[in-house]
Amino acid sequence: MSSLSEAIIHLAIDLFHQIRKSEKENIFLSPFSISSALAMTYLGARENTASQMQKVLHFNKIAENTRGGAAKE
Repeated sequence: MSSLSEAIIHLAIDLFHQIRKSEKENIFLSPFSISSALAMTYLGARENTASQMQKVLHFNKIAENTRGGAAKE
């Protein structure tokens, strides 16, 4: 995986599969909103929490630096 957008797609698929296990009716979610909120939380996380969030958000599989990468020009 080489981009942040791919990480968001993988998170969306993971979330959908988890929700689908218990929800039998229509499912509506906003992967971008969820990943944005979790990414902001990730930026404040440290040590084990940051490591776990990085795996769940699939940030550990992307080539670019996700921490502060958007701020660099």
